[in-house]
Amino acid sequence: MIRNYITTAVRNLLKYKGYSVINMICLAIGLAGCILMSLYIQYEFSYDAYHEKKDRIYRLENHSVTSGREQKIAISPAPWGPALLADYPGIESMARLKVALARHTVTSGDKAFYAEAVLFADSTLFDIFTFPLVKGNPRTALTAPFTAVISESFARTHFGEADPIGVPLNVAGLFSVTITGIMSDVPLNSHMRFDFLISYATYTSLGWGGPDTFQNKGLSSEVRTYLLLKEEYSVRELEAQMPRFIERYLGDRMRSFGIKVNPFLRPIEDIHLYSRDIEWSSGLLTKTGGGDIRSIYIAISLAVFILVIACINFINLTTARADRRAREVGMRKVLGGSRTHIVLQFIGESVLLSLFALGLAIVLVQMLLPFFNDLFGRGITMGFSLGLALMLSGMVLLVGMLSGAYPAYVLSSFRPTDMLQGSKKTGTARAIFRSILVVFQFVIAIIMISGAGVIYDQLDYMLDKDPGYDAEGVVIVGMPLGEGAIQKYEFFRENALSYPDVLSVSRLANLPDNLPTGGVRTANAPEDQATRFQMVHGGYDLHNVMGFEVVHGRYFSRDRSTDADACVINETAVRTLGWDDPVGKSLINPYSQSQTVIGVVRDFHARSFHHAAAPMWIGPPDQSQQYAYIAIKLRVENTATALGVLGDQWRQAYPDQPEMEYSFLSDLVEEQYRGDRLLGTIFTAGTVVSIVIACLGLLGLSAFMVQSRTKEIGVRKVLGSSVGQVVILLYREFTLYVLIACVVGIPLIYYMADVWLRDFAYRIEPNPWTFIFTGVVVMLITWFTVGFQTVKAAETNPVEVLRG
Repeated sequence: MIRNYITTAVRNLLKYKGYSVINMICLAIGLAGCILMSLYIQYEFSYDAYHEKKDRIYRLENHSVTSGREQKIAISPAPWGPALLADYPGIESMARLKVALARHTVTSGDKAFYAEAVLFADSTLFDIFTFPLVKGNPRTALTAPFTAVISESFARTHFGEADPIGVPLNVAGLFSVTITGIMSDVPLNSHMRFDFLISYATYTSLGWGGPDTFQNKGLSSEVRTYLLLKEEYSVRELEAQMPRFIERYLGDRMRSFGIKVNPFLRPIEDIHLYSRDIEWSSGLLTKTGGGDIRSIYIAISLAVFILVIACINFINLTTARADRRAREVGMRKVLGGSRTHIVLQFIGESVLLSLFALGLAIVLVQMLLPFFNDLFGRGITMGFSLGLALMLSGMVLLVGMLSGAYPAYVLSSFRPTDMLQGSKKTGTARAIFRSILVVFQFVIAIIMISGAGVIYDQLDYMLDKDPGYDAEGVVIVGMPLGEGAIQKYEFFRENALSYPDVLSVSRLANLPDNLPTGGVRTANAPEDQATRFQMVHGGYDLHNVMGFEVVHGRYFSRDRSTDADACVINETAVRTLGWDDPVGKSLINPYSQSQTVIGVVRDFHARSFHHAAAPMWIGPPDQSQQYAYIAIKLRVENTATALGVLGDQWRQAYPDQPEMEYSFLSDLVEEQYRGDRLLGTIFTAGTVVSIVIACLGLLGLSAFMVQSRTKEIGVRKVLGSSVGQVVILLYREFTLYVLIACVVGIPLIYYMADVWLRDFAYRIEPNPWTFIFTGVVVMLITWFTVGFQTVKAAETNPVEVLRG
């Protein structure tokens, strides 16, 4: 029987080749889109899932409230981890990671090269995470001070085939380490990626920042702390102990500073997708940025929409040509076929067509995956496995059942006597159902096109909005450290400024989107009334490089020695401190020092426009401050030439350094909107796929509808109707569908857009023209799709039609 079903199904698919091809292409595109979205979703959820102990690993975050302002940061004070490990036996292990600087110059013998995102790490890192060493002992590799572990790719790039174990490396001219291990490269689907680890014992041995005590660093978040819990220990038990832990060590200090601290334990598998509102969550520890669970929700919605549209096409085309198979159904019933057999026959045809479509979809996916990965910045592969086979099989069965169930029900309901006598009315119920499905397709198209429009409108608004500084032409270069760093920098600055296209040069401790925070208060305010300010450390000419506008007072000057005890704040800081005339007033800076405010700069947005402008404190240039970057303002029209000159000046000032590498600040600013771009790209890709599928379905449906009305068209033309009148008649039905879809879809997408925009501190209002434009676009696409069939039918000679 099954063989007979398959034979009959293949025969019928070949008999109606045109409709079968359209159905198969629609289903193939729908399945390909769904598979791609499924692979993307699977990949996003796979972040950090490769760690063998992933179910017991948690990141310790510092969530605090200062002066009513909540702050959630992924880093925590250095003493917290060791104290928790000592106090709670349920914690099996603890490890801390501390970012040293954005880039270090590393020298080995006569070779010099850059090492990105150098991290200090506790030796227990390898006890917690699955970072296998291909050489060296994971238990001892990072135990001693001045030891380091490098990745395989780092070793291969800089040492070739030579064995680097035991090789000494000088880091930034500040200290030397010995390589004690080589680690497998960190997988791409990791929330933290690095190539160079230095033992945390090195950091403490150098004495940078003082000892890790609660008195010294109890409220200063600077490390990423990870905890490994014992198998029988519940994270809920540990979380319940956290308030007492904080009270025991920091209770009096918190009250004196007016701070409420709420430690939070985040499962490692949640970090990638659920840390969008957590500061310092990705930063230097990842090269691809963090994820966003909203992208997953949208990807799921798109996968469902795409599949539903493909199924709707199948249902519409199958039911539309149901009458053509009426005699077949009648004959089957006369010969003893039950309704169940007929239902199975038509569902079998649908499943078989879905199976053919799956083969085409897999080919499409393999072709599109490289472009998909480039588009989304991911490393997704389609390696065949049991899980993938089960997923694909489930898709085929689901699509086959969804697509074939209603047509099978309709066709199996025909009465054999009516069918064999030629009385085969399709009925208004099926026509209404088809109309509803077509309208639903249009509603989805309107939602997706409008949604993509709103996303890009908001993105354009954020990119075009004045951030309060001028990033164009600003080049960022990692600043070499080591002996004579300040003198070499001054030599480089003076030589660079001698070139007319170099407008200004300054130093910078942190990039704008990665500023630290600290408590600031007025001179007469108690300590518990300090407010968290963003902290900027830069050189004398930073305002010229960045284009800060000084609205009151002045900026720092090399000619005024008193500026060593001065500071500059922004407009939001003035409002926060409750001052009318801030210049000349005193405040207590984040280092508990009294300073005089000498100037106020216009608010500039260090972070993206997801966040409101924060109060900001700009500290005085400090010759002892270890700056991480050199910021250079170039004349925009001569950037390329100026960069060549800077490269020459770099080699003169830093002969022992590698070639100058740089990045544009404007690119770093745009990088803050990577997640929003990803969201827009996903939406746009899904929209294009959905429209293509819908158009193919409309093409087949319109062809059938025109064919079924050829005699009516002939009669109308005989009675005097023009080609234009006939075209309008045929367009009228689809035009009505689009208008109904606009009435339903536009309010829906307007509400959805408003909800999405609430996440932005600075947002657009949904533009009515976006929705009007969407309606017009959908209408034009519809007319264009059905136009060929419509015009062809309208121009047909009525004599030929009526004669037939």
